[in-house]
Amino acid sequence: LDFPFMVYQVRTNAAFDEVVYVQRVINDRTDHYEFHRLCSVYPGAVAEVAYLGPKKVAVLSRHARGDWALYELDFSPLDPKVATTKIEPKGEAAPKLKVEGGRASAE
Repeated sequence: LDFPFMVYQVRTNAAFDEVVYVQRVINDRTDHYEFHRLCSVYPGAVAEVAYLGPKKVAVLSRHARGDWALYELDFSPLDPKVATTKIEPKGEAAPKLKVEGGRASAE
């Protein structure tokens, strides 16, 4: 597999799914894959993922508890950097992930 990183929504034995990200690290010409849990996903929901740049992605997820968060992952450094923003929905409508100029927001 030739990828520097991937983001997955995976099924669990619990009532909710989880979002995990995988980073490919090459050490002494050997591939290593580092898996990290990002967040839970509300039962029956699907996390939104958007491409922000060559080594950046955004994830908008409703958590298992019902609250929302926007994550920006930066895979440029060896250890991925994750910025988290809590999202307060306006009314009953679910927020949507929006990308402009390499920056993510939820509306």
